[in-house]
Amino acid sequence: MDCILFCSGKTGGTTLTKTIRNNNMSCIHLHNFNCNGLSDNMDFDISKENIINIINNSKKIYIIDSYRLPIERKISSFFQNLEFFVPNYQNISVEELINIFNTNYINTIEDYHSINLIMDEYNIERFKQFNFKERYNIKEHNNIVFIKILFKDINEWSTILSNIFKKNIIVEKENINNNELYKNFKLKYKVPKTYIDNILKNDKEFKIYNTENEQELYIQKWLLSSIV
Repeated sequence: MDCILFCSGKTGGTTLTKTIRNNNMSCIHLHNFNCNGLSDNMDFDISKENIINIINNSKKIYIIDSYRLPIERKISSFFQNLEFFVPNYQNISVEELINIFNTNYINTIEDYHSINLIMDEYNIERFKQFNFKERYNIKEHNNIVFIKILFKDINEWSTILSNIFKKNIIVEKENINNNELYKNFKLKYKVPKTYIDNILKNDKEFKIYNTENEQELYIQKWLLSSIV
């Protein structure tokens, strides 16, 4: 196995999986321990024990995760699972959908960061800062290479991944949502100000993967589209 795309939900894992496989490398794509995985030639249920065995028995293996801005990631996840969250979504207004999202889901969905789970498993110190010059983090431990990239750099992933793997990598985007309801939701969406306060107080990953200027611009942007 060459790579485990141990990617947090809605951060480009499907695009990375297609890209890695199309560039003649083997990989599995997982969001966390104890979830379904898809290898190059078979579907299988994979346990934490099996994941660790794959890692330990690989000569060299890349563990790759991507960071996405929190509000956009949560909205994307909400729509990915809309039929489950709101079975009658086709019969209600966008404003009602926004209220359901803000009331029931914004504080709970997609709050984890996958690569931290494996780094913790191996007692490896988590990334505390991001290399904004190279546009990726890299840390090697024995046969494992931990990689963290940014979802907002997706148009530059070919260059970034080519630098990481030391060969030409061509990225093919996958799982792009062009749904009109999704677009309309994003256009009308206003975030609770309490959630913005939560980002500032508690979201360590937000502060790691955004410069101080980016943090300020992001907060100001959403404050202009916020509700009390």
